[in-house]
Amino acid sequence: MTLLRQKLIDEIQLRGFSVHTQRAYVRIVAALAAHYKRSPDRIEDPDIKSYLLHLLRERKLAPKSLIVHVSGLRFFYRHVLKRSTTTIDEALPRAKAPIHRPVVSSSAGHTGYGTRNI
Repeated sequence: MTLLRQKLIDEIQLRGFSVHTQRAYVRIVAALAAHYKRSPDRIEDPDIKSYLLHLLRERKLAPKSLIVHVSGLRFFYRHVLKRSTTTIDEALPRAKAPIHRPVVSSSAGHTGYGTRNI
């Protein structure tokens, strides 16, 4: 296990994140490193932004999946590498997930439900 991976796991465990989150964040950082074929500490902010666009446009990640990637990378660069918060927030914007509202049928045709005494 590399030193950076161990540092990432340590920071995640110190904050009490779930094992699922730990695995996801480790996988996300490893995928970024594999994409650029270099250590994640040598990847610059414009590269990170480009990678996120690659995930969105070419890999067609769903908005919620992209949010998980952004969160994992933000955590890694902020808490493990101690990069400037301002720089990270500019490179890793907060994505908005679409809001899915339930479809509610009209009250027409549903009169009388739950109003009859037994």
